[in-house]
Amino acid sequence: MIKTALKNLDKIKRLDVKFRVMDNLNMDVPDNYFDVVVARHTIIDPKGIMKCLKPGGYLLVRGVDKADCLNLKRLFKRGQGYTDLKPISIIDYENILDAGFIDVELVPIHVREYFKSKEELKKFLEIVPIIDEFSEIEGTCNKREIEDDLLDRYVSSNTYNGKIRLLRRYYGIIAKKG
Repeated sequence: MIKTALKNLDKIKRLDVKFRVMDNLNMDVPDNYFDVVVARHTIIDPKGIMKCLKPGGYLLVRGVDKADCLNLKRLFKRGQGYTDLKPISIIDYENILDAGFIDVELVPIHVREYFKSKEELKKFLEIVPIIDEFSEIEGTCNKREIEDDLLDRYVSSNTYNGKIRLLRRYYGIIAKKG
């Protein structure tokens, strides 16, 4: 993502923009350093991010919500966040508010992804913790084999125009440092 951002930056000839990859749980920059902090699919430390943002700076978060692929999780009776009492989106939202951010907005992001075959979907599910017993709250991940009979049932009821549909549910949070 940084390589792409740098290529795009080169095209517009801006010299006042910098990108950094770092552990957002251990920000190694001075206070009031960034105009924008982007956190994608990761655990965040809103208080640490607040310190490193300039006044008026923005925090942008994108994460996977509990309802992501919910019909698939219900079929398998497990999955990322499936047993969490409170979705990580709400926890992140509350933690960002508690850190003192203002103008905090939680936005649902709904995406339809399509796969050409059951094999392609299965390969995807083997590397992405959608139906693994995974909890960001507890910090646990338990990988299990994907039961073909259940996957066949999912495929038969979610195939449209020859492609297998997966309903994704993400969330975005936009917040400003006052």
